[in-house]
Amino acid sequence: MLFISAMLLGSVLTGGILYGLNLFVFQTPPEFKKLHDFYNVLDKNYVEPVDAEKLVDGAINGMIKALEDPYTTYMSPEESERFYEDIQNNFEGIGAEVREVNGQTVIVSPIKNSPAEKAGLQANDIILKANGVDLQGMPVQESVKNIRGPKGTEVTLLIQRPGLEEPFEVTIVRDTIPLESVFTKTLEDGMGLIQITKFSETTEEEFEDALEELRSQGVQGLIIDLRSNPGGLLNEVLAITETFVPKGELVVQVRYRDGSVQEYRSQSDPIDIPVVVLINQGSASASEIMAGALKESAGIPLVGMTTFGKGSVQTTVDYRDGSSLKYTVAEWLTPDGNQINEKGVAPDFEVELPEYAKLPYLYVEKTYSEGEVASEIATAQKYLDALGYSPGRTDGMLDRKTRDALAAFQTDAGIEAHGRLDDATAVKLVEALRNLVLENDTQLAKAKEVLRGQMNAR
Repeated sequence: MLFISAMLLGSVLTGGILYGLNLFVFQTPPEFKKLHDFYNVLDKNYVEPVDAEKLVDGAINGMIKALEDPYTTYMSPEESERFYEDIQNNFEGIGAEVREVNGQTVIVSPIKNSPAEKAGLQANDIILKANGVDLQGMPVQESVKNIRGPKGTEVTLLIQRPGLEEPFEVTIVRDTIPLESVFTKTLEDGMGLIQITKFSETTEEEFEDALEELRSQGVQGLIIDLRSNPGGLLNEVLAITETFVPKGELVVQVRYRDGSVQEYRSQSDPIDIPVVVLINQGSASASEIMAGALKESAGIPLVGMTTFGKGSVQTTVDYRDGSSLKYTVAEWLTPDGNQINEKGVAPDFEVELPEYAKLPYLYVEKTYSEGEVASEIATAQKYLDALGYSPGRTDGMLDRKTRDALAAFQTDAGIEAHGRLDDATAVKLVEALRNLVLENDTQLAKAKEVLRGQMNAR
């Protein structure tokens, strides 16, 4: 657990910012007499013996629900243990950041190279069911219990994606979530790219190594990719952000209930290199702090889509039985004083990815032949159309033209060209579409254009 002067820590699970808080003694308010009386009545007179722990947990969850705050949650000992495993960047599951929105479990963003990302899950996808269990109306911690599991086990999710009429199923094999949080790439014309997927305990060190490596290669311009970064440790994001924000300038402000504001300012001189930042709907919390600070305190342009909008601050209280309470204690503001909760940070250059980037993951459990109709066939037809194989229709009917398109794709993919839709073909289609999205990354292309202009202006 990493603490700084104000006992700050962050959460990969929620993408939030957390404050450690010492327990304090307070006088029980008179309102609690009613709660105590209710408990006594049920404990002594209910038709069957009651589970005292269950009643207390229910009362706690009831109070939390009344707050109508998706970031305030009570965690059982088991949930609390998983929560701290996430902070320490060592856990097993599908690798997706989730939050509760109006009683629904919504994906903030999948973690890079995680099973969730490989399965094509996207920001704002709604998880309706997990292995047949209806998650609607379920507290997010309960939803997470149903979604997560040991490495090698499967979970089938029913997903509702904004823009698509029908929900779709995807089966994911759980795995150990990747530990790496920083990835680099050299680009053309003296440009380099650093992708930060989350802010964990090693991110600052990884970032410094990545930056040193790129600069040793003569990189003269830098793109920072914060897309689908769900957040993490505050001290890590502050240290990295200071690399680009002039000394003394604001990085973030934290405003408390009493109106007081704590300011965090850059403590170092920035590097002298043109920079552009990529953001999207999955950039949340700590990554929004970085994006807002670079935009407002360093004049660095943002490219992509408006971020998720997570601008509240949480604190945790741990209890002797291993359970924890995480609740909102403050909000954070950008250097210019902007409150971004449920609004997000807007880009300077708004750029969407191609429409086919929103297609659902293609998962096929049986083989479909000519003449059959299925939602999986409709999805495959959309894949084929995006890949240039012209199936002729996208309504789920596997007719002769779709069969020929499948056979042509199968030939190019190096598998048997039988014209049927099976699991092997689905895997190749998913791989081909993912490569197409990477090759036609319109947001990255715009970032290169903006950065190239800055470099030429020097």
